[in-house]
Amino acid sequence: MNWWANHVQHTVDYAKAAKANDRMGTLRALLGLVTGVAQWASIARQRTDDVNSILAHGLMAEHVIGAKLLADRTPADDQTAVGIALQLLARNADLQAMFFGAAIEGFPTTDFRKLLGGHLEATANYIKDLGAGDDASFDGHVAAARKNAMELDQFTAKALLKPA
Repeated sequence: MNWWANHVQHTVDYAKAAKANDRMGTLRALLGLVTGVAQWASIARQRTDDVNSILAHGLMAEHVIGAKLLADRTPADDQTAVGIALQLLARNADLQAMFFGAAIEGFPTTDFRKLLGGHLEATANYIKDLGAGDDASFDGHVAAARKNAMELDQFTAKALLKPA
């Protein structure tokens, strides 16, 4: 399971390309993020029904939209849009945790929300670092995001994938 690791890499790639105003780079990274959203629905389908996998798809799409907004507006120092993006991401994390808690009996909602919180914190930090041109902090926060992604991948394998 490496869904979260891929998601983090595509988000890093998108943030870098957005800051550099690299349209082709943003499109490549966005394609990876959108493909990941479809894969997330397939992961959710292993432990839920068709309707709930569609809802999981929508929730992850909203997460990607929030990350995109954050990456697009942080370098421009658009504090209003950055605040909206951070609120959207936090609300989305709550909704995803509640959704899976309602859809899957015994789902560890609190653990998932805590891991998502770590994901959001690391993502917001490296995007802010990138916008500020702080390469050392950027590298450290990307490393934290990758570590969190490994934890989320392990969690996802246990909580969402059907046992072999």
